[in-house]
Amino acid sequence: MKMSPGPGVAASPKGPFRRMQRANWSSSVFHKPTGDGRKRDVFPLPTLELEPAPRGQVCRSVAQRIQSRRAVTFEVNKSINALNSLFFGGNGPSHGSTVSSLCRLPSNQRAAIGDIIDSVKRFGPNPTGATGSEALGALRAASSGYDDAGLGVGDVVPLNLDHLSLPEGLKSGVDLLGALDDSVRCVVEDFEEHMLQDADVWTWISRNAQKLVPYDDPSLRSKGKYLEFLRELHDRGILGFTQDCRGRVGAFTVSKKPKELNGVVKPRQRLVLDCRQTNMMFRPSPHTQLGSLASLCDLELDDDQNLYMAGADIQDCFYAVRLPAGFEQFFVLREDLTFDEANWVTRFDGSVCASMRRFCPAIVVLPMGFSWSFYLVQHIHEQSVLRSLQIPRDNIILEGQPAPTVRDSEVLSMPYCDNIHTLCTDPDICNSSKCLISRDLEELGFQLHEDEPASTLFETLGGVVDGSRGEVRATAQRAWRIKLAFEHVLTIPVSGKTIQKLLGHAMFLCVLNRCGMSIFRSLYDFVERHSEAGGKYWLQGREVEECKVFSGLIPLLYSSLRRHWSPTVTCIDASPAGYMGFVRQFWTPKMSATLAGGTRSGASSG
Repeated sequence: MKMSPGPGVAASPKGPFRRMQRANWSSSVFHKPTGDGRKRDVFPLPTLELEPAPRGQVCRSVAQRIQSRRAVTFEVNKSINALNSLFFGGNGPSHGSTVSSLCRLPSNQRAAIGDIIDSVKRFGPNPTGATGSEALGALRAASSGYDDAGLGVGDVVPLNLDHLSLPEGLKSGVDLLGALDDSVRCVVEDFEEHMLQDADVWTWISRNAQKLVPYDDPSLRSKGKYLEFLRELHDRGILGFTQDCRGRVGAFTVSKKPKELNGVVKPRQRLVLDCRQTNMMFRPSPHTQLGSLASLCDLELDDDQNLYMAGADIQDCFYAVRLPAGFEQFFVLREDLTFDEANWVTRFDGSVCASMRRFCPAIVVLPMGFSWSFYLVQHIHEQSVLRSLQIPRDNIILEGQPAPTVRDSEVLSMPYCDNIHTLCTDPDICNSSKCLISRDLEELGFQLHEDEPASTLFETLGGVVDGSRGEVRATAQRAWRIKLAFEHVLTIPVSGKTIQKLLGHAMFLCVLNRCGMSIFRSLYDFVERHSEAGGKYWLQGREVEECKVFSGLIPLLYSSLRRHWSPTVTCIDASPAGYMGFVRQFWTPKMSATLAGGTRSGASSG
C-alpha cells in the first residue's frame, strides 16, 4: 500500500533537491547561493589578453621584447586552456573570460596563473627553431636512449672506419672477472652452468637460431672492406681468433654525438653487434637497477638546501672490458679467414698459430648488443662506487628502491652504466667524491672523459637537474621536440606506429610529473585500432583534444624536489565509461611519506 507524503515532504524522490526550490529555504547542507559575488573556485582560469603585435616604426629591441611577451602569453594560454579542459572535459567552459591584468583576480587564480607564467618563462623559447615536421622526424628516428644531443643521433649509418669510437690501442683494459664481486664472479666463471640456457631447450634454440641471420653493414660483404674492418678492431684490442664458433654476430654502426677537437667537429660512430643469435642461447640476465631522472625526482630537498651534481663518462665502456677465455666463441663475426688473411689482419705479429684448424675472428671484449653486457657493466660501476666512497647501498639512487635522504655534506651517487654521478649539498665534497670514483675505475682499466665539475645546474640523461631551484626537468631541446611533434600530428594523417612512438617519448616527460599520464586514453585506442594497418589516418575528436592538452601542459611537467607531503591523501579510480570512485583521508605529512614510500627517513619513521 502506498502512503501519501507527510506535511512538508515532497512527493518526488529528489526530496532535498526539490525543497531547495522553495523560497527562503536553507539548511546547513543545501542552500541557495548567497549572491555576494565572491568567486571561490580556481576553475575556469581566465586566459590572458594577447598584447597587440608591434606596428609602425618601432625600434628592433622594442619589437623583440613585444614579440617575446606575446610568445610567453601564447604558451601560457595554451596551458590554461589545457587545465580548463582537464577540469571540465572537452574544450572547457565556453564562457571562459580573458583578462588584461591579474590584479583583480581572486588570490587563488592569481597564484595559479603566476605559477604557470613562471613555468612557461623557465621553459623558454624553442632553442633550435625546429618546425613540427622536423621535430616529428627526429623523434621517429631510432634513438640510443641516452645519446640525444642532436638530430639523427642513434640512427643506423654506413660504416666509416675513420669515425669509429673505440678504445685507442687497448691491450690490457678491464679484466671482467677481476672487476666483479664474488657473487657475480662465480656466475661468469661457470657460465656454462649459470648463464647458458638449460639443455632441455637447446633443440628449440638451435633450430630457431639458425633462422636468425645477423645483420651486417652492407659494406662488409666486400672481402677487402671486411678485412680492413677486422684489422681496425684488432688494432684497437677488441678482436682475437678462436678455433670454435658457437655463435655468429653481425656488426653495424649508429651515429654518436659529434666531438669537437681543436675547434673542428668530428662525426663519431658507435659499433653495435647484432647478438640476437647468441642471446637466444643465454638465460635472461638478472634485473638491472639503474639510476634515472625518474629516480632523481624522488629526492627531497629542504628549503635551505642546494644540491650540487658532478659527473664524468667512461669512454667506450663496453669495449674496455675483456671477456674470460671461452666467451669469445659466442661472438664470431660473419666469415672465417684463411691463415694468410688472419696474419694480415694481425699485422703479422705472431699471434696467429699455423696449427689452428680454423681462424674465426671473434670479439674478445664485452659486446654492445649482448643481453648480459648492461647488467655486468652496471654491476662493476656500482661496486666501484661503494668501494671508493665507502658508503652503504642506501646512498645510491636507483629505480625501484626508496630515494636516499639528502643530508648536509653527505654524498650520494647515481651510477648509470657509463655515466658517473655524485650529488651533495657541498660542492667540494661532490667533486672529491667524483674523483675517488674516477680513480677507482681507472685503476680497473677504464678510460674517462667529459669530466664535469660540481654545479647546481647539471645536464644528464636527457634532462636538467637544477639543484638551486630544486627541480628536475627535460632539456629544452627534447621537451620542445615533443611539444612540436604533438602539435604537428594534428595537421597531417598519421599511422598507429607514429602515435605509438610519440606516446613513448611523452612518457619520458610523464615520469618527471606523473600527472601527465592521466591525459591519454583515446590515443592508445587509436594505436590499438591501427597497429596492424599500414595506412595513415587523421586524428579525430578526443584524440585531437589529448594532443592539445598534452602540448599545453608540457611546460608544467617537471618535478619539484622541494615539494611537501600533503596531509590530504586521495585515491581515485575511473573507468572508460566515465564513472569515477573517489576516497579521501587526512593523515599527518609524516604518515603520508611513510605509506607512500617516500624517502628512507620517512619510511623508517613509522
